[in-house]
Amino acid sequence: YQPQVNRDAEVIGAEALLRWKHPVKGPIPPSAFIPAAEEVGLMPLVGNLVLEQALQTLARWQSEPKFSHLMLSVNVSANQFNESDFEATLRALIDRYCIDPQRLRLELTESVLIAGPDAVADKMVALKAAGVSFSLDDFGTGFSSLSYLRRLPVAELKIDRSFVAGVADS
Repeated sequence: YQPQVNRDAEVIGAEALLRWKHPVKGPIPPSAFIPAAEEVGLMPLVGNLVLEQALQTLARWQSEPKFSHLMLSVNVSANQFNESDFEATLRALIDRYCIDPQRLRLELTESVLIAGPDAVADKMVALKAAGVSFSLDDFGTGFSSLSYLRRLPVAELKIDRSFVAGVADS
């Protein structure tokens, strides 16, 4: 878990980050193993395991007064989010672990929109109505369309470094 802080350096939450410790090669970054997992169709399974573990952690935080205010962000792949049962799976996990959905933020990348912006927006609106919030991660590496942002219930926009690199010089 990577802490997230506000401008006063107070911890306000964390982002769950998946890491793979290979027994021979050592730590392998997500940029190397997630595309491979997606290619062979494992990402929805891996993503659901990560989501379940993250919600277990959030449930523990909610039961401790000094952590109960923290938000937890979880990256969700486009393949996982676009699964037909994703919404039902997430709602079932929220119910199973008695999670306050307002403490959960799903991080999506622009690639989630490839499957169809309208269907994605509908799913996001439904989950937002249930209390879940969204972050659009790596903005500027894909569609980078501000018009899409108007249609999506995004609480946080994480602009990719490459999108703003050199902006002061041009």
